[in-house]
Amino acid sequence: GTVLTATQQIDSVYPAELKEVEIGDKVLLYEDTESETRGWIMGEYVRFDPLLILAVLFGVGLLIFGRMKGINTIVSLAFTFLAVFLVFIPAVMSAQNIYFWSILTCIFITVMTLLIINGADRKSFAAGIGCFSGMAVSGLLTVVMASIIRLTGWLEEDSINLYMLNPHGHIDLKAIIFASIIIGAIGAIMDVAMSVSSALYELKVNLPNASAKDLYRSGITIGRDMMGTMANTLVLAYIGSSLSMTLLMIAYTSSLTGLLNREAIVVEILNALAGSIGILLTIPLTSFVCSVLYTRKKMPAAAR
Repeated sequence: GTVLTATQQIDSVYPAELKEVEIGDKVLLYEDTESETRGWIMGEYVRFDPLLILAVLFGVGLLIFGRMKGINTIVSLAFTFLAVFLVFIPAVMSAQNIYFWSILTCIFITVMTLLIINGADRKSFAAGIGCFSGMAVSGLLTVVMASIIRLTGWLEEDSINLYMLNPHGHIDLKAIIFASIIIGAIGAIMDVAMSVSSALYELKVNLPNASAKDLYRSGITIGRDMMGTMANTLVLAYIGSSLSMTLLMIAYTSSLTGLLNREAIVVEILNALAGSIGILLTIPLTSFVCSVLYTRKKMPAAAR
């Protein structure tokens, strides 16, 4: 309810400058404490409100199509955001052990998601074992390859700002790479593990006479169909998230050899490969665990 007079600074030199404010626009204002006039300056347009509406529509869609599962999905997403933004990121900002906190965050997200979405049953247990195995493979590969290819963590100009962020202890940039790989891959790995576990569970329920060998073979067959699309998901996600940086490097690097050996490009390739190999090994491991668990005790009868 307060009327303020503010200044919007527009410079035609910058092609991406904010458009001139119009009546009805919602903007963020910042107080200019450095000048003698101590006026107000426009900072940004309010952009979060439309995203909030889109998020609400997404939640409504989950509730309509997923019903109770949709509610569980929303709850698990909320806990995932809380784990990342209220636990993991503060731990990084305070220069704590990033390796420990990234692994702990991934374990929490996996256990929490599986328990909330599916409950404590054999499907969740089998998917959890497969998921932890794939995450361990991705993490181990990252550590080994980081040493072999001599990664430093200095990927761009912002790296020095991140490194010096905490005055009481520098942030480990190599550990940031490790965290970005396993946290980025855990979702896809969990998706594969749960899909294989659920499919084999339904197969055993509807075909009670299926042996452990039959279930394992079916899991491998199902996994082959998923493997290609999931690997593409990771590769395209990493390319899309760093597209501007990749385009700049291509534009200012004269040779392909030089480009492929730039640390920023190498890290993106390592991201995709480590995550994809984690997915690849999750499939047989989950299939094996399912084949053992689902044949040890009598399964419930198929729903009519």
